[in-house]
Amino acid sequence: MSLDGGMLDVLGDGAAEEGGYYSKMLQKYDGVIVSDQTLYDNLKVLSSEAGAQQPLRIVVTQTLDLPINSLIFNTDLAPTLVLADEKAILDNLQSAGKLNGQTMDMRLRQKGVEVVILKKLEIDSVLDICSQRGLCSVVIDSRGLASAGLENFIGKQALEEEVVQKLVIAICPMISGNKRTELNFDIPPAQLNRLTTKLSKGVAVVEGYFPRYLR
Repeated sequence: MSLDGGMLDVLGDGAAEEGGYYSKMLQKYDGVIVSDQTLYDNLKVLSSEAGAQQPLRIVVTQTLDLPINSLIFNTDLAPTLVLADEKAILDNLQSAGKLNGQTMDMRLRQKGVEVVILKKLEIDSVLDICSQRGLCSVVIDSRGLASAGLENFIGKQALEEEVVQKLVIAICPMISGNKRTELNFDIPPAQLNRLTTKLSKGVAVVEGYFPRYLR
């Protein structure tokens, strides 16, 4: 987030480097969920901390139009799981047939990426998959510009359906100005508890818990 309240598609300088808030956060979670739209920045989504236990990287996609050479699909350092809905699979199958080529799920599996097809790609079904794989804690990476449709739609659903326990907001030292985009979630006002703030490599990080999980 920018200083004037705009949503950004960046984590902040040094966030993913060793000692950065994002790198340190990833090693604490069993899994991390990212939207397919963020992959075009060639994200690796790995903790840079020495000896870190890497999370399962979960990509949610409604199209299967994925950059196959993205670092997140390199499974040498950490596993990757792609969750796609039925329509995405069918559309991709038709496209591959017209081009007489392989489907995206076939190409992903050849790289060691697990692909799971869901009837409906919604937060409940995504969390069910996480539970089936023994994941106890998952972070949803919701970076992205809402005005461009790049925000993580699963993160939006998670907030609206009140399954989020903890909120982490990174405030970067920049102004969005006339390009500012704002959050547009259909949720009632909420007072976060156990609020903490810290400075990480020039980025202000605010963390807080929703009251319903502190009873």
